[in-house]
Amino acid sequence: AKTKQRKRRSEMPLPHRPHIILRNKHKRKKCSPYIPFLIIIFFLLVQLKFLFLLSLPSDSADLKKGKSTDIKKQERLLFLNTINREHLQQSRYEDKSESSGSGLTAIIDVLIVGSKFSIDAVQAQVESWGSHPSIRHFIVATEDDDVDPLCYQTMTLDDVRDISKCCRRKMYWDDLQARNKLTDFFTGLYARVQWLEKKKNPQGWMCAQRRFISGLVKLLDLYDLNGEQGGGVELPDYLIIGDDDTYININHIAEMYIHQPKKQIQTETATSEIIIPPPDHPFMFAGCRVRSPAHQITNTFPFGGYGTFLSRGSLSRILQPLHCNDDTGDEFEVGICNKMLRKLDFTYPLSATVGEEKYFERGNSIHRIFDKYIHNITTFCLHSDWLMGYIANFLNVSQQVRVEHDYWQWQGANDTENRLHAVLGDSELYRTPGGQCANGQSPEQKSIVDGHPCNVNSTVCHYVNPDLMRKIHRQLTTHD
Repeated sequence: AKTKQRKRRSEMPLPHRPHIILRNKHKRKKCSPYIPFLIIIFFLLVQLKFLFLLSLPSDSADLKKGKSTDIKKQERLLFLNTINREHLQQSRYEDKSESSGSGLTAIIDVLIVGSKFSIDAVQAQVESWGSHPSIRHFIVATEDDDVDPLCYQTMTLDDVRDISKCCRRKMYWDDLQARNKLTDFFTGLYARVQWLEKKKNPQGWMCAQRRFISGLVKLLDLYDLNGEQGGGVELPDYLIIGDDDTYININHIAEMYIHQPKKQIQTETATSEIIIPPPDHPFMFAGCRVRSPAHQITNTFPFGGYGTFLSRGSLSRILQPLHCNDDTGDEFEVGICNKMLRKLDFTYPLSATVGEEKYFERGNSIHRIFDKYIHNITTFCLHSDWLMGYIANFLNVSQQVRVEHDYWQWQGANDTENRLHAVLGDSELYRTPGGQCANGQSPEQKSIVDGHPCNVNSTVCHYVNPDLMRKIHRQLTTHD
């Protein structure tokens, strides 16, 4: 019966045997249906890669390829994760400072704690106040410089809530064996869940808290003259750390904190009459200094968006190896070694730490200690500004402040934890904003050009958008 069926099918006209034609066709061109399909898939993948590169911020495509941005005199923006010591040493500009008619020079480096998704804001800084000839290098730290470069992708809102709840418990500091008056104060002040949930990007904010110190450590590694690789980059007169919405009048800063102190030293002005020390002395100041309630605690920290300024002397202290030999160390080294090795022998504030002593080894510098700290600690319970204030005030990286006159002191390296200075002396936020602290107090002001408190007479400002930065720069250069 089957033989008869096959014979009848073989006698059918071809139009009635489509399945046989298809089978024979496959035998003749076995791969023909798949080749077009594979070509289409390949074409789509190429298009997707192209669209992905277009979606990256400007210069980020080069970042992903491991290439640094093209550095020109007009384009001085450097990405921290792509530059190296040799690159910085070679990119010295012929005219990088103003003489102010006295032959004095100013060398300023800038580190912006920003985001690769808002490079346009940093570019506006470079084109405006960052174009000042006193600025040697303008560097930005992005998500690629975080301890976990994928933090902004992997962290969830639930993670943010968990971190906030953990950091608002004193038990956290008990576990680190760093419970003290200062960390108790941090516990009560740490960002609440309700505040974080109102932010546009709470996950990004949480990830960025370590970025300040991870970015600073990377830059200090390039400066480090005593590092394993040696041959560090010359330290600037001042390093300025800011956000991507920070505005700074470099003319004011260079004149007040670099030119005038150098002039006073050259004219042999008496030390007691010098209000601001020259850059070689350890000196840190905040564009806007936040003072904690005096009846609760003696503590100050910078309002980061207004900028934090570190002199060459303070950078040297942060980079100084701490060998902790009792008979050879200077006063600064002895004070830090007491904290790292013998803090239980002292009372607050000399005993106050944030748990960094766990990572200290003889020969480490402060920047190396905190490099290990941020890479090893599971939950980071410090706002970035608090850590900068802690380094200035409790690790003696800055000379002491005289509260009554807001001057500085040559003596008393271990006398008090009040060491962070303020721009112009009166730029302090305590109940109400004083001095430069009034130049941008609300994130809503970031969308304002006309009516923003920042203007050509301002020294530092916060929450400034790119259009306003360019406007102020045009007014200053036109006036000049």
